Amino acid sequence: MLAKLQKTEHGYLAQFDHFLNHRVENVWSMLTDNDKLSQWFSELRVKDLHEGGI
Repeated sequence: MLAKLQKTEHGYLAQFDHFLNHRVENVWSMLTDNDKLSQWFSELRVKDLHEGGI
């Protein structure tokens, strides 16, 4: 998988495009629910889910 890298005023932005054979709602839930997120990316946690959050 290749990333598109872009320098911004606050650092760098990496964009990965990956197409999944799953419903959008299921993928979004896996990315935004820490219990589900840890099933495939145990080191990542969502602290503040809003635009600009971390």
